Formats: sequence, C-alpha cells, structure tokens
Amino acid sequence: MKTLYKYLNFFRFLGGGGISSHQVYALPIQPKLDFHTSRSAHQLKCLKFIWAFVLFTMTSISGVKAYDKAPVANFGASNYPCNTKMPWVDSSFTGLSSSVIDPAADGLACLGSNTNLGNLLNNNLSDFASINFFSGLGGCSSTLSVVDTDVSDTYPVGTFAGYRVGTAGLVGISIGLNITISTYNGGSFVESQTVVSSGLGLNSSLINGDGTATLGFVTTVGAFDEIRITYTAAVALLFTGTVYHAVVERFCAGPSLACNVQTRMNNPTFPTLIGASNTGLSGGVCVGCSVNNTENTVSSSTTDFATIVLTAALGTTGSIAVKDQLTDYPVGTFAGFDISNPNLINANLLSGITIRTYKDGSPREASNSGTLLSVGSTLLTGAGKQTVGFVTTMDFDEVKIEVTNLLGIASTTNVYGAIFQTFCAGPALPCNTLTAMATPTYPVLVAGPGTGTSGIACLLCSVDSTQNLIDNIPNNSARINLTAAIGAIGSISIKEQLTDYPAGTFVAFDIENTSLLTLDLLNGITISTYLNGNPVAVESQTGQAALLSVGTGLLTNSGRRTVGFVTTMPFDEVRLTIANTVSANVGITRVYNVFFEKFCPVVLECNTTNYLNGPDFPVIIDDALTGVDGVACVACSVEDAPYVITDDPTDYAVITTVVGALSPASIAVKDILSTFPAGSTAGFVIRDINTILQVELFNSITITTYNDGIPQESASGNDLLDLAVLNLLNLGLTGPGDFNIGFRTTLPYDEIQISVGSLASVINIIQVYGAFVDTRGANDGNLNCCPTTAPLLSANTLSNTCPAVTVDLNSLVTNTPPMGADSILVWFTNNMATGTAYATPTAATANTYYAFFYDTIDSCYGPASGAVTVTINACNGQLSVKVLLQGALFNSPTPGIMRDNLRSGSYIPLNDPYTGSGNPRFAHAGAGGAVSTTSGVLSANAGTDDAIVDWVFVELRSALDSTVVVETRAALLQRDGDVVSPADGSSPLVLPGTVGNSYFVAVKHRNHLGVMTAIERTITLAGIIVDFRNMNDADVYNFTSPFSYDGYEMVTVSGFKALWAGNANADKKVKYQGPSNDNATVLSQVLTFPGNTLGVFNYDLALGYFYGDLNLDGKVKYQGTTNDPGFMFLNLITNFALNTLDLYNFDLFGEQIP
Repeated sequence: MKTLYKYLNFFRFLGGGGISSHQVYALPIQPKLDFHTSRSAHQLKCLKFIWAFVLFTMTSISGVKAYDKAPVANFGASNYPCNTKMPWVDSSFTGLSSSVIDPAADGLACLGSNTNLGNLLNNNLSDFASINFFSGLGGCSSTLSVVDTDVSDTYPVGTFAGYRVGTAGLVGISIGLNITISTYNGGSFVESQTVVSSGLGLNSSLINGDGTATLGFVTTVGAFDEIRITYTAAVALLFTGTVYHAVVERFCAGPSLACNVQTRMNNPTFPTLIGASNTGLSGGVCVGCSVNNTENTVSSSTTDFATIVLTAALGTTGSIAVKDQLTDYPVGTFAGFDISNPNLINANLLSGITIRTYKDGSPREASNSGTLLSVGSTLLTGAGKQTVGFVTTMDFDEVKIEVTNLLGIASTTNVYGAIFQTFCAGPALPCNTLTAMATPTYPVLVAGPGTGTSGIACLLCSVDSTQNLIDNIPNNSARINLTAAIGAIGSISIKEQLTDYPAGTFVAFDIENTSLLTLDLLNGITISTYLNGNPVAVESQTGQAALLSVGTGLLTNSGRRTVGFVTTMPFDEVRLTIANTVSANVGITRVYNVFFEKFCPVVLECNTTNYLNGPDFPVIIDDALTGVDGVACVACSVEDAPYVITDDPTDYAVITTVVGALSPASIAVKDILSTFPAGSTAGFVIRDINTILQVELFNSITITTYNDGIPQESASGNDLLDLAVLNLLNLGLTGPGDFNIGFRTTLPYDEIQISVGSLASVINIIQVYGAFVDTRGANDGNLNCCPTTAPLLSANTLSNTCPAVTVDLNSLVTNTPPMGADSILVWFTNNMATGTAYATPTAATANTYYAFFYDTIDSCYGPASGAVTVTINACNGQLSVKVLLQGALFNSPTPGIMRDNLRSGSYIPLNDPYTGSGNPRFAHAGAGGAVSTTSGVLSANAGTDDAIVDWVFVELRSALDSTVVVETRAALLQRDGDVVSPADGSSPLVLPGTVGNSYFVAVKHRNHLGVMTAIERTITLAGIIVDFRNMNDADVYNFTSPFSYDGYEMVTVSGFKALWAGNANADKKVKYQGPSNDNATVLSQVLTFPGNTLGVFNYDLALGYFYGDLNLDGKVKYQGTTNDPGFMFLNLITNFALNTLDLYNFDLFGEQIP
C-alpha cells in the first residue's frame, strides 16, 4: 500500500494533487485524456504507467484473481441433464475455476475494472461479475474465463457453450461493442463466435423476460474444457457488462415421434435450440416491433410463449426458428407452430404467415396461407390457440415461423412452441359403423386451404377451434360462426394424409345448430370430397334432398345431427361448407366429428327377422324422404330420426302431427347395398303415446317401400298388420300402444318409410324404435328350407329314477337333425309347434310332449314326432337337524348334553304334543300331521347321549317367502341335540318330494322360543345337516326392528347355542310381568295341580309334563328352590342384553321367526 500511495502522490505531483495513507478513494471515472496537453512526453508516459499500476492494484484488491469454490453437485462433462441449458457453476459441476484472462484495465489505453469474479460460479441471478469500462484511449477489452479443471472432463463437439449475461446497453445500432464466446482445451484455443456485433448490437429476440440473454454457440471444431467471454469496445465510455455465469448444454436425441400426435418440440425431451440466425425482426425499421422470450418456445412449459409484436407498419416480419440439433426429420413430417393472437379480431393475419424448413442451416421449403394445414386464411380470430404448418416434401432439422404485417394492423402473436407430427396409417374402417376420423387413431389434419370464411364480407363471421374436430375428445367442437348476412360462408376441411378411401364410403359431419330446428339450414349445407390436394372437388352434395343421416348416440333435441352422403369416387379429404341462405342469424354451428363409414353387405337368410340397425346393416336415414311433407305445419315435427337405426333397443325417434295437419311427417330407412326380397314383411316397431284405438291409429299410418328411390308399394289402415305375435323385436314393448306394424311385400325394395298423418281429436305422437324386414314367406327364390322329417323316438313314455326328479326328453330321439348345424331339436307340449318351445327338455317335468326339428336359418319346423308321456316319481329327501334346549341344559354336568328328566320320569307323551294343540304356532303343512312314538323308543339309549329329551316341531318354509310354511314334522330330540324320527328315535327326518328344492328350516318347542335359518337350504337324497348348536349369527334369521336381534336369536350355554327357555304360554314371547305373561301360566299349573289342595304357591310335588316346566326337570314349580319363573327371570334380566333397562315387564323378548 505504501508503494501505491507513493505512486499516487507522484501522480499528484504530475497532475497537481496527492493522497495520504489514511484516505479511502472510490475508483475515479477519469475523463478522456487530452493528448494536446502541455505535459511533456516523459510525463505522459509516466502517467500512463501509474494509472495502469493503480487500476491493476485496486482491481486485485477487489477480487480480480482466480476463484475456486467447492461444488455441491457432482456433474461432469458427460452426466449432466440432456437438452437443458445448465449453469456451469460450482453448485452443479466439480472442478470449476473462474479467472480474468484479460483485465479491463490496460494502462492508459483503457481505464476500467473487473469486479465480483467469484459470482461467475454462482447460479444466483442476483449475483454477477462485472466488466467496467470507464474510458479508453484506443478501445477496451476484457476476457473472463471459466474452466473445468477436472482432468477427465472434456466437453465434446456438439456441446453448446456460452454465457448468461445482462442485456443493458447491448441493444441498439452502432453500439460499438463486440462480444465473443471462445472455447479452449488445455489452454489452447479451439474455436470462437462473435455473438454481439458492433454494428447491430444484440438481437433483442434473444432477451429473456428477466432481461438476461444466453449467448453462445454449438461447438463444431473440437472438444473443450474452458469457455471465455470477451467484451471489446472500440470506444469505451462508461460501459458495464454484466456476466452471470457460463452455460453448457449437451444434446441427446429425443424419442421417435408418436403416430398421428402433434408433438411439442420442447426441452428437455428434444434437443432443440432457438435458431438465432433465423430469429428476430426483418423488413426495415419498425418502432415498437419486437420478438420476445423466444426461449419459451422450447421450454418444458406448455403454457408460456414467445411473442411477435408488430405495430401498424407494413412489411415488417417477425420470425422464430427452432432447430433440432441431432435429428433430421423425413419427408412427410408435419412441421409447424402452436400460435394464438388474442388481440386480433376478424383480420386476415394468417395471410401473412409463412412456415419454412431448413437443414444444416440451408433453406428447404416454405408454405404460406395458401397451403398451410391446421388453419385457414381467416381462422385465427379470437383468442383460440391454433396450429399452423404443412406436411413437408423434403427432410429438415429446423422450422421457422414468419409473421409479416400485410394489413397495417397492430398485432401480437403468441408462439407456444414448434409442433412436429409423423403420420401412420389408421386401421381399416369397420363395417357399417360410424368411425370418427380423429387423432391419434387416424393421420388426419385440418386442411387450411379449405377452411375459413368466404363469400360476402362478414364482420363477425369466423371459423375457430378447428383442432377440436379431430382431437377425439367427446363434445369438443370446432365452430362456424355466421351472422345474418345472406351469402356468408364458413368451411372446415379434414384431410387424411396417407389413405385414399374408395367409392361407396359414407362421409359425414356431426353438427349442432339450434337453427336446425327452426331454419332451413340444411339446404345451405354442402359436403364435398377432394383427392391429392386438387382444389377442384371430386364430388359434392348440397341440401336436405341430397344429404343423408346416420345413427349416432350423440343426437340430441338441440339440433345436433350427423349429415353426409355416400361417395361415388375415391377421396382423401372431406369438406363441410355452410352458407347462410336465409335472412336470419344462423349463429354458431358446432362441428364435433367427421365420420367415415364403410358399408358391407349382409347375406339375407330364409325366414329371419332383420332389424335395420348399424352395424348389422349398411343403413342410413334418407333425409330426402324424412321430415314434414307438403304444406308447412308449425307444430309438426320429426325428432331424433337417426335413433331409428342405432343398435340401442331403447332409443327412438318421435313423429308429431297436430290435429288438422294437411301433410304427414315421415322417417325413411335406406339400405345402401341390400335389396330385400318380395314376399318378406317390411315394417316398424312403434309406440303410440295416446294409446288410441288400433283402427284409428292404423288409418293415420302409411308404410311405403322404395327401390333405388322409386316407390314400390304402400299399405295403410286395414292393410297393415300388427306382427307382435311373431315376437319380431324384443324391446319389452307390451303396452296397449305398442305395435310391430307392417305388411307383406310383393315387390323387391331397399328402403322403408313410415308416414304419420293427423288424428281427428288429439295430437298424433308416435315413438319409432326401428325398422325391420322379416324374410318369412319370401318368394323371390327357392327359400323353402324347412326340415321334412320328424324325430324318431325309442319310447313313448318316460319316468325319472331317483334321486333325479326330472327326465331328459332328448334321450328318446334316435335320429339326428337332417340339416346339421342349421337344424336343432326342439319340444312342444302340442303337436302344432304353436306358442313357445319347451325351455328345458333335458330337465322335463310331468306332461305330454312332441319333438320337432327346427331350422334355425329359415325359422320353421318339420313334422311332429309321436307323443311322449312323462311321469315323475317322488324322491324322498332327508333332513338332519341339531338343536339344544336351554331348559334341559340348566345344571347339566356335560356342556352341550341336555338332561333327560322328562324321559327318565316317564313324563314324555307317546303322541306329539303339537297336533291338536290349537296353537297356530304348531299348525301342520304339507305331509305333516299327528305322529306318535312307543315306550320302547323312549326307554332306549338310557344313560347315553342319544336318550330322548322331548318333542320338537320342525318346519320347512318357502325359499320365495319365508313366512309361508310348506312342510312340517313333529319329531323327537336326543340329549346331544339330534332331531330324530319318532318311529325309531334315531333316524333323520324323511321328507318326500323335497329333493332338489330349497327351504328355510325352522325348529320350535312348546315352551322355548324357536329359531330359523337366514338362508335357504337345498334338500338332497343323501340328506343335509342343519346344526343350530354352533351356527354363526349371520346364518340365523333375526328381526331388525324395533332393534336388531342379531346375536340374540339363541342363548349361549357353555359355548353352545340353545333355544331360549321361558315361553310357558307358547305365544312366541318370554314375558315376566304384564298382560299374557308366562309367570301366570306357571302359577296356574301349580295351583290347579290335583295334589295342591291347599293352593300353596310353593307347592313342590306338581310332577308331570307341563308347559310351565321351563327347566324340563319333570316338575312345574312357582316358588322355592329351582322354581321355573326364576329361570325366566334370569334370562330376562341377566342373559337377554337387549333389556337394557332391566324391565320386569319387558315385552320385546320374542321368537326370531317371521
């Protein structure tokens, strides 16, 4: 510092001033030196030396030295992200170092400084290095460098090398400044490029929205490990250059273009860069014109955009070019841009748009408004985004959009990105099916030359959102907007890029316009076809008389319909044109889809019913014969006519004619390829909303056949037949107003029309579901294909063998059907084959049957066989039920084994206690009735688990209605819970005629609450087991009101489920107090016992078989030890948890059987 002060004081001596060691000076901005000074040459030489020394010393103090910092990431020359401009900074790369190669201060030749060099390795855009030029005697220059010092890191040819810089002071003509980017390898120069020239300054289109620009080039000479930026000023005065950081980008090939999909050429998916040499403004000086934020056209965002701003000056052109660094795209690729122009309304902007392609920097081809696809000359109206471009005929790697102001109107065009698209042939059209020509299935584009508005000048007319027509998104639509100006025309054209479609193909547009309901708009519609880009149409059809309709599930009553025609010549493009032919505001016509349909013939068979629907038949609605005829009728209408030929059996068209209408309303269905035979029946399936008398209805309807557009024959009134008895159409139309109406023809035909006239007193409203042709009775040729032989039988009687409960009728037939697969064996219960064939001949029940061979092709029967009489023998099913009684489990020493006190005390009666009891709970059904047992059965098995406990009552209930009892049995119950036959005390229950049938199974007891299964059980010959002892709660029926009894259908005793004890009066409830309580029954039986002469309540010798004996110990006892009400009280208060309030008079403790 002392040396510095010495020289500064010396400089003061030369210039008249000095500086002390404690003074702090900002670096002065010196005026330009005057070489006509009075100082001597020696003094000037010293002055120049001192200035150089001072600036060098001070800038060194400010940090002008090599700067190194440890990196955060570990990227090197080959592993950083592809197709992304990567800041070459120490937060991402290893081994980076920054330095000043050529300081701004160069003695007296240039006064300047380099500051904050360390910021070159910082990705923060708030930080930067600076090159400051204060003044220069002979010009100034300064070079900054960033080098990758890792030995292994060398960046290959083809890598982008550059710097992100501030753009202040770089824009403008004759700024006198050059900026050069250079690459070095191992300290040796490789190549360089001047990115800002002294004459023109920085191309403003390269400036980002934040005011910075990335300057550089894609290397072509050799690899590098160092990037330098040099600022050179011929005359430097008060200039500061801002340098943020170096930038590198390596390029990786993008994926192959997906078939028939517009692909945005964005980073990082594709190796695209802005083609700087083809980007910017041209055509002369334009104040206020600019091309901005061009990097947005290759950014990963789909919503940001560059802008081309043109003022009202004529002839100015703004351009943006996007180049793929690695891939050449072949002939036939679509090249274009997504653009919008939100500020331009009804101006012919696109007449000034040109799309150009390049390869290796050389021009290839160009397309302007006359040949652009995806948009037309007047499409870009409003704010809608559009795609403009063309299908190339030469390969390319770069595409450019040019917007030229030809109208002198200020506009801003938003450019979202470059769009490439490759085309692949779509699948073949399916037969008789409307097929939407949409991407990505088919290689279609909106053809610009045929799309737009024309005719007379129309200020508010437009065609927009055309891409919606082929985007395959339901209910997305393009729009043709025509005002009330007669003669205004709007068109949309769709071109298939690869396939020519043959003559006979149906072409149509799915359109919607509410004016279709009120205006004669169809007469202003023209559909045309084109081939190979020839502007002259191959053929056209115009108006309602020439256009046809087809079925589509999209049809609504809002005026939406699909119209088109059957072509007679090949084509690859189809155009919809709408002309305003009426003095009214046509408004907006929405165009949802363009459809192609291939018609395929149908081979008619003998005696078949044919529903004229797609895709089964090649049918269309003939608009020429559809609608309201003759004199205008305001309230008459034909709605949703295409629904007549859809394959949905529930949709329909509606024909409405009012009282007094002079002309009928009609719907005509035409088969494009088939001719139906004479003798067949032609007609329609209809529903009369008014359900008027058939005679009056038929008198208002006429059905007519046509052949090649010529009327053949008609039928009306009494000549029409209701063919419902033939079951022609299975639509479930069985009401009084439903008819299969038609007549038997005598002439060939290819079209059927239904016409509905007016009625005398009410509006005639007919729903038309579909047209049909039935070939039964057809006599165009030799169609008699019916079988002539009868089935031969091995026997005329047949009965079942148990366990089967049905028989197989087919087992009796000894000969085969005479016509192979076209003939089948059927059975009827009459020998005339009338009515419906027997549905289950392999599982026939008792009846008399006749066999026939039935021709499935011609729908007719051969002669009948002899009669077969079927008898069915009953098969007995077996049922094993297991259940426990809570009362017999009280004080039982073994869990799940009941006491048999009633048996051991000889109290069990030989006759069942249920028959004749008069209690409806025990009413017999089916084969059930009184049964008895023997004393031998009751005494058998004493001391074992098979000893008898008591009688129980078993029910089988209907699987269709569990409240209906269909079979009952009184049976005995063993100690282990087996329910057995009273005949032997050991066999399961035998139930004749129940095999194969399903039932709900219930078990009841005289003083316990019964139980029933929740699901039906199927009885088998081998027998089934229904075990209530361990049945899941879900398998046991329960009520859900007043609360859910789930889990409380039975009581659990020592791990086993048992019936609740306590129902002494057998009324389906356990009740301790209150009306009809069970205590009263117990007390009554105690007090009335013959031995209780004193009528004491605690009488202990009332022995026998009593309902009040709740614990089944052979004694009924009201008070005292083991009294029966005590068991009842235990259940009510302790065991039955639903009695949450412990009410003595709780009245909802009930049996869970419906």
